[in-house]
Amino acid sequence: MRVPVPYGRGSGSTVSRLASSAVHRDPVAGSDFRPRGTSVTASSLDPPTTDLVSVDVSITGTAACVSAAGEVDSTSAPVLRQHLETLLDDDVRELTVDLGRVTFLDSAGLCVLAAAHRRAMRQDVTMRVLASSRAVIRPLQITGLWELLKAERVDDTSSISA
Repeated sequence: MRVPVPYGRGSGSTVSRLASSAVHRDPVAGSDFRPRGTSVTASSLDPPTTDLVSVDVSITGTAACVSAAGEVDSTSAPVLRQHLETLLDDDVRELTVDLGRVTFLDSAGLCVLAAAHRRAMRQDVTMRVLASSRAVIRPLQITGLWELLKAERVDDTSSISA
């Protein structure tokens, strides 16, 4: 479908452009580009959730360790929440959340930690939160979760196991 789009300032001319989200090849630069006038949605710019955070779970008896790496934000926090809820559904008595390799933690991640803590308390599960970077420690401190969760600062090079 061709749509007339005004082009230029006050020239009164119109140029027809393709109203599609097609990506074209720039013959000079050799790279892909989107022609002007095409729409780009925010979701098309976001990296896949799996690129933002990776979560490893290790279980030994009734103890479990959840190790997250990457960014925990509104897009990736549900991944962490899913792992924590699954463990709390099982017969876990000790839960360690290792955030030593997390590079970004926003309010969605803080909410996941607070909800997991509430549930762990109700189920009489001991929950430890470990952090090493300022990007994680500072939001926990500012919100008061550092004290509530009794979070522990660990050396970022140490290996944590449950």
